[in-house]
Amino acid sequence: TGPFLSGKTPNGDEIIVEARLARPGTSTSPGVAEDVFARMRTSAGVEITVNSNRAEVDTKEGVARLLEDVAVVTSTGMDLRTQLLETALSGVSGRSPGQVVGTSPLGELTAGSMSFAAKNGEGPLHMVFKRGVKLLYQPQNVD
Repeated sequence: TGPFLSGKTPNGDEIIVEARLARPGTSTSPGVAEDVFARMRTSAGVEITVNSNRAEVDTKEGVARLLEDVAVVTSTGMDLRTQLLETALSGVSGRSPGQVVGTSPLGELTAGSMSFAAKNGEGPLHMVFKRGVKLLYQPQNVD
């Protein structure tokens, strides 16, 4: 089996990370992983899965940077793609400083950046899209 890490935050959020290959960092460079899969489940039951070709883990900064063809899928119906997603090592939060494209329960979505976190560190998870947000609304077909 490949490298595997799991844990639970003080808020009760679960985080699981797997990779095909991982190499530890040094005092001057971050740890790296290839073919990364992560699953985060909040204590409220919202699940976010993330896949990426590569990741860098910087324990000094407390952040993991998922790189190259990053896919973010949520149990609330979001299916997003980006090239960089920075996630906190201490809990369920992250941000993509670059373009995000994908689908939502309301339709096709494009934004210049995205972030997700629990409001005020607790409570439900919020996804915030900024910088040139476009939503192509697609009403559901009702029979």
